Amino acid sequence: MTEVPLLDFHRHGHITQRWEEETRHTLEEYYQRLSDHPLPKKVEVRLCQTQSQLTEFLQAEKDELGIQTLGDESFICSHDAWRGFPRL
Repeated sequence: MTEVPLLDFHRHGHITQRWEEETRHTLEEYYQRLSDHPLPKKVEVRLCQTQSQLTEFLQAEKDELGIQTLGDESFICSHDAWRGFPRL
């Protein structure tokens, strides 16, 4: 049985502790159901209050890492080649 990944939460804007806890619970339950399959060691979870906060975060990451892409702003889940682990 594979261990459930470390869930690394980050909040952008006004995100309540309760919302984070509910999201964490849902993801932990999901990963426990998949525990017979290979799972990542870590999943980064970004909770954004607004779409513009998500866009700003993604742009800052691109700038920091020197990445030039277009049209990827609509993806909300990815296995991130930029950092080497899945992010939601």
